[in-house]
Amino acid sequence: MNVNQLKSALPILFKARVTPLIVGHRGIGKSTIVKQYAKDNDMDLIDIRLGLMSDSGDLIGLPDFVKEGGNTVATKFAKPSFLPTGGKGILFLDEINRAPKELLQAVFQLVLDRRIGEYELPEGWEVVCAMNPPTEEYTVLDFSDSAFSDRFCQIAFKPSPKDWIEYASKRGINESIISFIQDQNDALSPKLSDFNLEVAPSQRTWELFDGVEKLCNDQNLLQEIALGMIGLEQTSAYFSHLKDFKGRIKGVDVIDNFKDIEDALKKHCEVETLRTDLINVIGNEIVETIEEREGKLGNKQQLNVAKFLGMIPKDLSIKIIRDLWKIRSFIDSGLILGTNDAGKKLVELMS
Repeated sequence: MNVNQLKSALPILFKARVTPLIVGHRGIGKSTIVKQYAKDNDMDLIDIRLGLMSDSGDLIGLPDFVKEGGNTVATKFAKPSFLPTGGKGILFLDEINRAPKELLQAVFQLVLDRRIGEYELPEGWEVVCAMNPPTEEYTVLDFSDSAFSDRFCQIAFKPSPKDWIEYASKRGINESIISFIQDQNDALSPKLSDFNLEVAPSQRTWELFDGVEKLCNDQNLLQEIALGMIGLEQTSAYFSHLKDFKGRIKGVDVIDNFKDIEDALKKHCEVETLRTDLINVIGNEIVETIEEREGKLGNKQQLNVAKFLGMIPKDLSIKIIRDLWKIRSFIDSGLILGTNDAGKKLVELMS
């Protein structure tokens, strides 16, 4: 994602209760973007460098005695003073893959449950995490634990030179420097190893992605978010499926409105563009719809089914007809037996 995409993604992820994990090289503005977002949205920001913490007690707090009547009755963790108790803001957990492994369990609970022990993150507060990629330039922990990583939307943050030039202009950086970077993009930062996110979907991430999809109206941004939640392979497959799904002919359309979908169906049946997968789905839906209607179709609806069966490849028609034979209440309608107008039409088309 670039800068503008990240700024647009953050409110969607927050609303969908998905924690962003910003992955990017050093010095590219990961923390700056989060700070600027907090400022622009009148939110407080607590910046915690997990790599500077030594163990889980630094985040959970240290145990203290609870006394009643002078007697110790329990222990309770004393909340670290930096954790928020009210208002609204962003808890920014940076250097997550430099944290000690025992500390990650506390981060795990904070990300998943928005709490650590007895402490609960107040409503109005969001969690954002960040880290450097696990490339040769950095000494970082292995972060391949899928049970941990699928709590996040991993964002490969790769701002462009244009993003930096816009930032530099707003910051009042010398025009001579800005002009030089415009001419020499490679001088902006040293060439670093490229990286890919290791993301594998789970039932949890598909459910979380559903919440994001319902909130995001920008398809390009949605694809960027999907890459960080369900991975490259499934993102590619899902958005390819989405194109078919949105304009897909449904079985009920064939039964009730065949004329409206006839031209589109013809394209699926032509040799060059044959889609046996879609035709099979439509056929299954026709059978299911007829079952739901207890085999009761009007003459026009039966004729529509006959036209569909006559248009598609014969081997697929025969499969659907076999399934229709199993619907006892539909057999006497005449279509399958060839005894009414629709049945005679079907015989004519299939011959």
